[in-house]
Amino acid sequence: MPFEVPYGADRAARLGSVLEVVYLIFNEGYAATAGDDLLRPGLCEDALRLARRLAALMPGEGETHGLAALLEIQASRTAARTGPGGEPVLLADQDRRRWNRLLMRRGLAALERAVAAGGAS
Repeated sequence: MPFEVPYGADRAARLGSVLEVVYLIFNEGYAATAGDDLLRPGLCEDALRLARRLAALMPGEGETHGLAALLEIQASRTAARTGPGGEPVLLADQDRRRWNRLLMRRGLAALERAVAAGGAS
C-alpha cells in the first residue's frame, strides 16, 4: 500500500492526530508507564524518526517542526536521565556533559524552522 501525504482539508484534519500519536509514542519511550525500565529508547528513536519524516514531508507545517524540536531536545538528555542503577536523575542533578549535543543542535534548528513556518513562538 503506497504512502501518500493527504492534501487540503484531509491533511488538516489528520495532521493533529498523527502528531499526537507520534508524541505519545515518544512519551512512552521517555517515561515508560509499564515495565522495570524508566526509558524505552527504541520507542523514542521510532518517534524521532517519524517526526523527522513528517517535517521533511510537510516543510511548510510549523507544527511538524515544533514536534521534531521538542522530541530532539528531550531526547538529547536521555543518557543523563538515569543513574547507574536505572533510577531517575532530576534535571537539576543531570550531568550536562552527557547530553547529546547533536540532538540538541537538531532540536534548535527544528525550532527555528517551526518559528519560520509560523508554528511556534
